[in-house]
Amino acid sequence: MIKLFHPIQIACLKHELWVARWSCKIPIFSLFLIFTLLLWIMPIVPIIIFVIEFDTSQFPTLALLVLRALLFLINIVLVLFLCGWLFRWYFAAVGLIVGTGEMMMKKEEDVKTRLERTG
Repeated sequence: MIKLFHPIQIACLKHELWVARWSCKIPIFSLFLIFTLLLWIMPIVPIIIFVIEFDTSQFPTLALLVLRALLFLINIVLVLFLCGWLFRWYFAAVGLIVGTGEMMMKKEEDVKTRLERTG
């Protein structure tokens, strides 16, 4: 199962490295480049929608409460993880536009080391 997602993980890391490099070259377009990372979030959106719209009419009341609490917890964890990942990129881009860009440089080095470790 891990080998199935390995090429996807490598492609995502290469895309993150591309975004970091081009953001450093053209800081004014870094926010637009970061929004290209949303392509990697799109496959998770149907999972979030499924969890929200899951039909629970056939379950008893107690099981329904437990199931809804579990699905709510899964949704919160997914959304917090995705928002944290995306906002770190956003703050790195804003730091690049406004400040020195030190956060984006660290981000680029981090992505390079992760790519070397997985590749």
